Amino acid sequence: MLNELKEIEMLYMQGQKRYDEVELHPKIMQFYLKEAPVSDIEYQDVKDLMGFAFPKDLEEFYTYKNGSSSLEVVVTSKDRRYRILPLAAIIELKMYFQNKEEKNVSGKGYANIEQPNWIAFGASEDGSFLLLDTTTNDILEYQFGEQVTVEKIADNLTQLFVQTIPKLKELL
Repeated sequence: MLNELKEIEMLYMQGQKRYDEVELHPKIMQFYLKEAPVSDIEYQDVKDLMGFAFPKDLEEFYTYKNGSSSLEVVVTSKDRRYRILPLAAIIELKMYFQNKEEKNVSGKGYANIEQPNWIAFGASEDGSFLLLDTTTNDILEYQFGEQVTVEKIADNLTQLFVQTIPKLKELL
């Protein structure tokens, strides 16, 4: 997983442009490079609070960096890119979705984003999320639009990074 992530980082450093030809502000990369890993104590606290352990590759990501700051390290399409959320934001989102009084219904056979076994760990600018299904460790994409959809996009984070690399090469 780290090899794929480091390749994505290199693509950003070499390309220095987003898909829409807007310069990638140097400060974004500086913030990302300064992002610290999660300490063992922080990770254990999150495990205790959430009641589960992350899959190995997602845990590896957080021992490398606590989120991806403003750098969108996952690309699912030309129009949708995601940054990985810091652990504090994951907890905040989980609490928000679990405490909603009105549930959202998905158009793809999944009940809703408030599923207790779904954890939002990535966010895009349009309000879509990457979700971890903690029962299967599958990665799901929750897309907002005219119809809310939730669909499986990868078996794990490593596969998602592998899928991102060629897409990012096209955009940069």
